[in-house]
Amino acid sequence: MMWYWRAGVVIALFTTLALYDAPLEPKFRLCGFLWLTGLPCPFCGMTRALCFLLKGHFSQAIQLHALSPLAAFTIAALGVRQTLPGWWWKLLGAAFVIFGFIRIVMAA
Repeated sequence: MMWYWRAGVVIALFTTLALYDAPLEPKFRLCGFLWLTGLPCPFCGMTRALCFLLKGHFSQAIQLHALSPLAAFTIAALGVRQTLPGWWWKLLGAAFVIFGFIRIVMAA
């Protein structure tokens, strides 16, 4: 896939998220992990956080999901590059594992 197709998909995704008026508290949650355990998963709130982040509401985005800037940067980087270095994926995975563990322990 040519780089401009990837960039177009990322721009379309970011535009859609920026235009979507996400509520702070959804009417119902789609997370299967939350349904089964009652605890938030490492990704709970990411879509809403990205919506707020792309609108410039940084404090609300961080409150919904602390790793939303990292996720937005990764998505944007994938729009420009076909792959990211292996160390980046390890860092991203470790951040989500640590954040998810802390989030589950604090919610319990």
